Amino acid sequence: MPATDLWPDFQAPEAVNSPVFLLKEQAAKLKEKTKGLVLAGLRPASAPDGSFWVGFDLYSPALGEYTYRLFAITYPPEFVPVTLSDADGARKVETLDQFKALLESVLRSPRTKQVIEAIMAQATALGPEESSSYTPGILKD
Repeated sequence: MPATDLWPDFQAPEAVNSPVFLLKEQAAKLKEKTKGLVLAGLRPASAPDGSFWVGFDLYSPALGEYTYRLFAITYPPEFVPVTLSDADGARKVETLDQFKALLESVLRSPRTKQVIEAIMAQATALGPEESSSYTPGILKD
């Protein structure tokens, strides 16, 4: 007698429109735009209420163990609402489109540009990318 399968069929993970997939895309774009001088590592964890928590950390291989937490997001398994926390405080959005718009405003902000350019300058001054093999976070591009 065959085993009973009570599970539904699941969608392929890359087809799921989730906040973390958008962050991974942006991490890849940062690497491309800075020619690998500044990278983004995603540091996932779980929040006490069972929500997903993801820190978006900037780093450069040339800077050893230095990381800069640009922001963190928290969201439930249903993907919304999403709360983004950064130096400006916590902001909550109710849809993935609103999250994309909020993320764009954070990534394009003068503060983010200044931080990335500072990391690029420091990394350039300290030497080649090969000086360290340290890569923070679990999910990297």
